[in-house]
Amino acid sequence: MKADSGALKVPGNLDSIAQIRHWLEGLLVGWDVPHDTVNDILSAVTEVCTNVVRHGYSADNAGAIELDADYQADTIKITFADCAPSLVPETEEATLPARRLAEGGYGTYMIHSLVDEVTYEPLGETGNRTTLVKRVSTSPAGPQNS
Repeated sequence: MKADSGALKVPGNLDSIAQIRHWLEGLLVGWDVPHDTVNDILSAVTEVCTNVVRHGYSADNAGAIELDADYQADTIKITFADCAPSLVPETEEATLPARRLAEGGYGTYMIHSLVDEVTYEPLGETGNRTTLVKRVSTSPAGPQNS
């Protein structure tokens, strides 16, 4: 049974996103996660962090982003915590096809399309917890010979 975890805390700014991606990619590759799944997770995580920085934080209210990554059996769970004003995104909008979204809704739709579960939890007047869950295929990584 596969089990592992890691944690990271970084300043909530756009410069930290490269550090987050590098850290998480190292964990995922170390866990032997298939390449396509690594790409999906990194894309979703990048979008969540970008949303926190661009829409949650401002010059007057810049905080940290804390990440916890956990791999149990066939499931990867990434949990984010921030101290931005509490926000629960429109869940209906997240499931609409991209061509029907209003400008600005593409990122949320993308996150939901890349992972299996997304949950948002406000932590009071300030602070949010976002959790992404991605199930990992048990088929071997890489191309298959026919």
